[in-house]
Amino acid sequence: LLSWDAVANGTNFVEWSASVSAPQWQPLIVTNYFGGPGDLLRASYLDQVPTNASRFYRVRIEPQRY
Repeated sequence: LLSWDAVANGTNFVEWSASVSAPQWQPLIVTNYFGGPGDLLRASYLDQVPTNASRFYRVRIEPQRY
């Protein structure tokens, strides 16, 4: 289970890679959460892809542009 603090009205990019130093990461999900300016929300996602290999994850958040 992946969990992170999401910024309301921003775009959350969850990406994965087999190596933490990989130059290219693969997209897993893209989400938007709605709320008031400056709201922080606790987001979570369960990666249900069956694999025996290790995976690394990262979350990029792009705030909404006004």
